[in-house]
Amino acid sequence: MKFTDEALDVLHQCIVDGRFTASPIHHDNYRRVWSRDSVLAGLSSVIRGDEKGLNALRESVLHLGRHQSEVGQIPSNVSLDEQSVSYGSLVGRVDATTWWVIGACWVMDHFPEEKLQLCPKIEKAFHLLECWEMNGRGLIYTPVGGNWADEYISQGYVLYDQCLRLWALRAYGHFSQEKKYSDRAESLTHQLKANFSFSQKEEKNLYHPVAYARAWEPLPYWAMSLGAQGYDKRWDMAANALVLLLGLEENPEKMEKFLLNLINNQSMEMLPVFYPIIQEADPEWYFLNNNFLYQFKNKPHHFHNGGSWPVFIGLMCLGFSSQNRTFILEKISAQVESKMNSVSSDIRFSEYWNTRTFEPGGVPKLAFSASGYLMINEAFSSNQSLKTKLKC
Repeated sequence: MKFTDEALDVLHQCIVDGRFTASPIHHDNYRRVWSRDSVLAGLSSVIRGDEKGLNALRESVLHLGRHQSEVGQIPSNVSLDEQSVSYGSLVGRVDATTWWVIGACWVMDHFPEEKLQLCPKIEKAFHLLECWEMNGRGLIYTPVGGNWADEYISQGYVLYDQCLRLWALRAYGHFSQEKKYSDRAESLTHQLKANFSFSQKEEKNLYHPVAYARAWEPLPYWAMSLGAQGYDKRWDMAANALVLLLGLEENPEKMEKFLLNLINNQSMEMLPVFYPIIQEADPEWYFLNNNFLYQFKNKPHHFHNGGSWPVFIGLMCLGFSSQNRTFILEKISAQVESKMNSVSSDIRFSEYWNTRTFEPGGVPKLAFSASGYLMINEAFSSNQSLKTKLKC
């Protein structure tokens, strides 16, 4: 791919004082060590074997781990001088803890000397995740704004957060060799297939049988979330990327057809992270329009509301690669490459893109986006070794 060296350079620019920051640019809180951002930045380094990135991942994981709360929560972000620690603004971030566990497992794989200090923290984090089930029935409960989509409407038993927990269980089970982690991962796998896939009607392991019966119809992808009020069955790219990468989907062709339709028939300049897009006339607009901290960003086709995020396009490409779906990889890669070629280098790795106008949004030079581009590149060559490298 044409801009691989440029993406790697941007990713390395995000390494400040030996740790991954969300961006080297001084804007809001981006020049801090974020759990989610640093692990996703490290993901491409793990695949590529990039020594500089791997060292930054180790230092980021240790930096965050030093500020694990008494109950086991990993901070959403910590300042470089470690004087300011945030576990979330309006609400805490569930995925800060799960991504950190996954990243810590990669660190132990490449730096075994860190096991002694990381394993107790990982086990403490797993205890907290169990508490976050709220009812002991196996699924984490995420409040509105409780993960990466912090200004979106997703809430309840969110598929994305369940998948990250499953990945964490599998990764740590590899190191600990304790049966309780592999058993828990197997149980969660069955639970996710029964409750979120909507590929064939299920009767066992249902979390909310009434809501499931009312919502059931074949879906080309997995539902975003369920809760006491029922299902939200909109498209969630990050969640479905994880579904593919974790090998949960047995028929990836249907997801492939759905995305090809978005590319070919829905006039999308780039694939959206959530879909359908919420419009002002929709009932969800009221909740979307009230959930922001600094300024409202979720206009249609922007930010979480139908914006296109390169980091999750990259993760989805890795998912399709693990399923040997080369045709959709080529289509997505061609679309991304065409768009990247049409913009200047100073905005090429912006946070997200408007899916109607292809205007950049958010902060430029984002580790998220540079890593996402590198993931797309690696998706063409790493399908056989992905699961071994990423412990998923």
